[in-house]
Amino acid sequence: MTEVPVFIPAGKQSLFGVLTSPDGGSNSLIVVNGPGGPNAASFQRNGVATRLARHLADAGFSTMRFDYVGIGDSTGDLVKFDLEKPLREKVNAFLTWARAAGFTRFGLVGICFGTRTALSVMDNADKVSALVLSTMPFADVMTVLSRRMGTSGLLKRLLRPATWKSLSDPGRRRSYGKLLRSLWRRSTGRRPDRASGSRPSAMSRLQAASNSNVPVLMLYGSEDRHYLNAIPSLESLQGVVSGLEVDASYPGELHGFPTLEGQDVFVEKVVNWLTARMGLSDQAPAPVAAEGGS
Repeated sequence: MTEVPVFIPAGKQSLFGVLTSPDGGSNSLIVVNGPGGPNAASFQRNGVATRLARHLADAGFSTMRFDYVGIGDSTGDLVKFDLEKPLREKVNAFLTWARAAGFTRFGLVGICFGTRTALSVMDNADKVSALVLSTMPFADVMTVLSRRMGTSGLLKRLLRPATWKSLSDPGRRRSYGKLLRSLWRRSTGRRPDRASGSRPSAMSRLQAASNSNVPVLMLYGSEDRHYLNAIPSLESLQGVVSGLEVDASYPGELHGFPTLEGQDVFVEKVVNWLTARMGLSDQAPAPVAAEGGS
């Protein structure tokens, strides 16, 4: 197994990644799209992405894990992670580099926010052989909250003194802006054309994967809030998106990888599933040369 640092141009920025490959190389590359927030670096919490990459190398896959803009060794300023704005151009930059480097088959692994980034390139699905989406949020917290609280509950929350004191925080202002828009939609009888709060882009990208016969695995813990919020959306996908598997058998929370046990389960399930869906028997190993730089 070898691990090589690489720097990939992405617009005005340079993205840092780590290419992990089995001895002799591989034609198949798995691109890991990490979560947002404090665990967005390429190695992720307790090095779970590093362990995933090394286990995938043992199974015969090369893996690319990378830092988002403004994180770790990537250049630029840290941006707000927004489900409506997945970092499509970043993962596309790695796919473009990988094709030039000789890779011919690709799998995508997305974790939380990274699931939306992975899905955002599914219009290029002819080059993707398998897709793993771990703890994917179908709607942001404020969308779910507005749906649950109702109009009177939203008004009470927005009129609390503590709410107004918190508006000095730009992030809080954006969040409460979403609540106000939700309140307006309710008062006017307007409803977004979504399945239980899921964003049309996520649904359409999943359908694109289905249309291209790309198998999809969605992983959750049985107590993940993203899973509990997504159950209506997941039910609506049954029979609509072929090749979709939903595994919420892990007891407890998988989101954020709060336990080592959960991390190990995640690694094992992803490796086993990708190995079964992207068998390597028809592939000849291909050496890959990665260039470092600044």
